[in-house]
Amino acid sequence: MSGQPPALIEAAPPPATTAHGARPTWFPRAYNRTVRALGPLGSGLGDLDWQNLRSVVERRVGRPFVPGGDWDFAEAAFQNALSLYRDTVELTPFGRLILRQTVLRNLTSALRLAVARERFPAIFERRFAPPIIIVGLHRSGTTYLHRLLARHPQLRAPRTWELYDPVPHLPRSRWRDGARRRGVQVQLGFGRLAVPDLDTVHHIRVDSFEESAFLLEPSGMLFSSIFAFGAHAHADWLMTQDASPAYHRMHDLLALMAPPEAAGDQRRWLLKCPMTTWHLPAMLRVFPDASVIHLRRPLHASLASVCSFAAVLQRGSRPHVDFHRLGADMTEMYLRGHARAARARRAHPRAHWTDVQYAHLVARPQETVDRLLPWLGLTERLEVPEATDRVAKARGAGDHIYRAAEFGIDRAVLDARLAEVDQRIAQEPA
Repeated sequence: MSGQPPALIEAAPPPATTAHGARPTWFPRAYNRTVRALGPLGSGLGDLDWQNLRSVVERRVGRPFVPGGDWDFAEAAFQNALSLYRDTVELTPFGRLILRQTVLRNLTSALRLAVARERFPAIFERRFAPPIIIVGLHRSGTTYLHRLLARHPQLRAPRTWELYDPVPHLPRSRWRDGARRRGVQVQLGFGRLAVPDLDTVHHIRVDSFEESAFLLEPSGMLFSSIFAFGAHAHADWLMTQDASPAYHRMHDLLALMAPPEAAGDQRRWLLKCPMTTWHLPAMLRVFPDASVIHLRRPLHASLASVCSFAAVLQRGSRPHVDFHRLGADMTEMYLRGHARAARARRAHPRAHWTDVQYAHLVARPQETVDRLLPWLGLTERLEVPEATDRVAKARGAGDHIYRAAEFGIDRAVLDARLAEVDQRIAQEPA
């Protein structure tokens, strides 16, 4: 979810145009007033009852969910998220509507994948080259690097429309894929209507290269909803689980996303998934030969940007966003995630890792790309467009502006806590 390299402004107060400080736009406000005026008649629009959601999808697809396999993990994950949103996180009517549609979309993908597995088993027997997976903190340059490398002819990065609606109608055709793309374009248009300044924090379009966390959401790992609606406890719960079933589902979704004529396509998948940083052992069990690029940025800088990003998304979905509470919740979540990632790196020393420093990527993107390509075994050179290089270095008008202090983030305190975590992990048996 990281966008163009942002500016971190610590001292000056934020200008009036700071995106996360603005009021919700007219559309969420009008919707909330309308639903409240309807009373009981409008309550069903944001119904988060698990059985209701499940039955809607079963009627839509024309078959029931079958217990067993990776569905058991997905069902538990969906139920965990929904219980948190019903019982602990206050949402506006508009927030409940968006969350309901998010869950329905992902449940539909999960059930349609089950149908595809039964009807077209040969698709899932295809072998594809070991993927390249970019991980690291959110807002640490993962999107920037991903979109640079995605232009390489030997790589294949999924686009937004493929990730939002990952199960094609089979047998595939250009018309059917076009319908999927148009459907996602409508969803994105609706999203920009609700959050018109989203581009300030993360530029997303129907054909842009996007992050593969969307391929984990049909397994109930509702990462985008953690930021958009604020149920940080869902991320905490996921960190207590073995997420291997979700990565098996991701593997099968990638197999489905390759068109039929790609049977001999040896391009490597280029995936970007910051949340995988917290689930590295599960990912490596499913993709043991993956090449992992780990973006590194100081936690205090990434965390402040993450909080601002989440505040922008939550403006229309929650009645009030407490910036200091948001900062505290994010801090605890990211410290736990940092510890999990550090332990995973120690436990898998032979995995194919490399680190990229955020500051070096921003200052010298061409040099960073030139170093990575031979390590990845890619023979063709990739030129970083001059405009992209200039944007990375200019960091002027249109920047994402935020202050760590707005979210109660004290760099010295955070650095001290991070050092304690690292020291504790270093003292653990290898």
